Amino acid sequence: MTACLRPPSSTVACPTEVASQEHTRVKPPCLSFSTPTLSAGNKTACDSSASGSPFNLRPRQLIHSSATVFVTIFVPSSAFRSVFGVDEVRGCSCPAMHAIVFGASRGCGYHAAVELLSSGWTCTLLLRRPGIISCDPAFSTYITEGRARLVKGDAFTVGDVRGLFQGDEKVDLVISSIGGNPSEGKFSLRKGLQLPNPDITTRASLVLLSVLESLPYAAPRLIVVSSTGLGKSHSELPLLLQPLYGWILAGPHEDKVGLEYSVIYASRSMIWPADEPPPKPEILPAGTLNSIKPNFLPELIIVRPALLTDGKATGTYRTDEHLTAYTISRADIGRFIATQCVPSREEWVNKAVAVGY
Repeated sequence: MTACLRPPSSTVACPTEVASQEHTRVKPPCLSFSTPTLSAGNKTACDSSASGSPFNLRPRQLIHSSATVFVTIFVPSSAFRSVFGVDEVRGCSCPAMHAIVFGASRGCGYHAAVELLSSGWTCTLLLRRPGIISCDPAFSTYITEGRARLVKGDAFTVGDVRGLFQGDEKVDLVISSIGGNPSEGKFSLRKGLQLPNPDITTRASLVLLSVLESLPYAAPRLIVVSSTGLGKSHSELPLLLQPLYGWILAGPHEDKVGLEYSVIYASRSMIWPADEPPPKPEILPAGTLNSIKPNFLPELIIVRPALLTDGKATGTYRTDEHLTAYTISRADIGRFIATQCVPSREEWVNKAVAVGY
């Protein structure tokens, strides 16, 4: 399934360029950058032997650290990015960007939130059971710092979702990785995996869109997590996975079709392909989208992971609008979102991107 593009009706200024004249200051020697030309994870000038002192660094590390500190102190961040190809400087004193994350209690949303927080972002998480995250060691430091904000609520309740956008703080990014939990489903020989809420992803997207369209300012960039193998892109799956997707995962993937159809309907620049059928009526009943404003989302990224696993983040994966891949870890999808889909990156804006090993 490939979303066609039409010229965007307007352009949106990159939030990270608003402060382009500000100088970025970093405490040496611990420096870590997100480099757009590499997806192999961030490197740091400090290692276990550094002990926080530049005198413990190897000569090449010391030269690299000293040069980088000089550049980041005296060169404006916009010039630094354009010359060195660096998007973010972790540990900088610039104001933190703010993301709202749905589906962060587990899976891709969880890992995306952790990655963003480790990069200096502030994240607001809407959770039905905040205790799951408040007791998680991966979030403890960020909760203490006030950068991980846990809000009790339901993504299917308009008031709960709207409340996340109230206040003076700008929202730079919205991520939704809401999806059904396979462990809660039942298996049928005829229909494959049947989830108790077969339209959970589509319904959550409709609630979110209804809130985003009513904001008094342009909606922030929206990232949604879908899947590979939907519609005509089923033929791009590896042969061994085609029966799995066409039978066992057919139900959950119908829900992903409803998700994509809904957010593309709201996009200014993406169009549902004419040769792709719309979602089934049990997922998106006829007329449901009449209550949603069309063509209002300036920036949308649809992330289509290969078959998801619980492996660790490798930082090494392939990305393309048309991709044949077997698997990808949820941790690597989180890293991809936090490094390749943030407002400073434009490659996948208003596109559907497949990610896999």
